[in-house]
Amino acid sequence: MQKLNEKLIQLNEMPFSLWNNFDGGDYAGIYIISDRNEDIIYIGESTNIRTRYRTHSKNTRFSAFRRNIATNILNITLKTKQELGVLNSNDKKCLFVTKDEDEAIDEYIKTCRIKAISMTTERQNFEKLLINEFLPKLNRKYISG
Repeated sequence: MQKLNEKLIQLNEMPFSLWNNFDGGDYAGIYIISDRNEDIIYIGESTNIRTRYRTHSKNTRFSAFRRNIATNILNITLKTKQELGVLNSNDKKCLFVTKDEDEAIDEYIKTCRIKAISMTTERQNFEKLLINEFLPKLNRKYISG
C-alpha cells in the first residue's frame, strides 16, 4: 500500500498535458483524462501508454473512452456495421459511429487533458483505487456500490 500511496502523491503532483501535446512513452502505466474544466472523466491502465493514447485518439471501435464520450457526453447512439451500410457484415456489435460522429468525438477529445505515470506492478489495483476515489463519469468498471 505504501508504494500505491507514493504513486498517488507523484501522480497528483504531475500537471495535465493538453491532449494533442501529450508525449506518452512506451511504458506500462496508469493514465488520467480530464475534461476542459479539469474534472477527471476517465482513468485507465495499459501495458503501453503511447499505444493506448493513439487508440483513444483515433479508433472508436477499440476505445471504451471514445465510445463513452459518444454515448454519455455527445448522446450518440453506437451502431452496427450493417447500420452503417456494410451489407455483408455479420458483426452485430454496436461499436461504430458515422464519420461525422467520429469527427465530433475527435473535437471533444482535443479539449481534454491527460497525464500518465509509469507503473509495472499493481496497475489494476491502483486503477481501481483511483476510479473509486475520483468516480470519473466515463468509467464503469470497479466503481463500488
